[in-house]
Amino acid sequence: MDCGLVHQGGLDTPDGARAAHVCFVTRWPANFLSSRRIAAAIVLGLTFWLIRSFMIPLIWAAVFATANGPLYRRCAQHVPEAMRAHVLPLAFSILITFLVLGPIVGRRRCWSPRKGDSMTRGSHTHYRSDNVR
Repeated sequence: MDCGLVHQGGLDTPDGARAAHVCFVTRWPANFLSSRRIAAAIVLGLTFWLIRSFMIPLIWAAVFATANGPLYRRCAQHVPEAMRAHVLPLAFSILITFLVLGPIVGRRRCWSPRKGDSMTRGSHTHYRSDNVR
């Protein structure tokens, strides 16, 4: 990598001493760390920090989209042209919503205690394996 040991825009002394020092310490050219690059790195870092909680759902969305892509294309071949732009995406959105939320809602409904159920009586008490409270 050329360290650019010439005077560039007032960053270096006329003899190139500062450029030689920057190149020697970082092995980067003297003008590599400009204020624009530092600002861009800060903005990019803050952006990733802001969306860090969305990364797992975005990864799962990519997995679902990749897995359902062939099925979507196959269905698009058999659906009329007029329905392909609006109905098919809506149908797949509803289908994936039910596939993702269905087990969650079903589990909650099956495991929720009902009035008069024997499990509701001691739901706040934790039992040990030997049935001693």
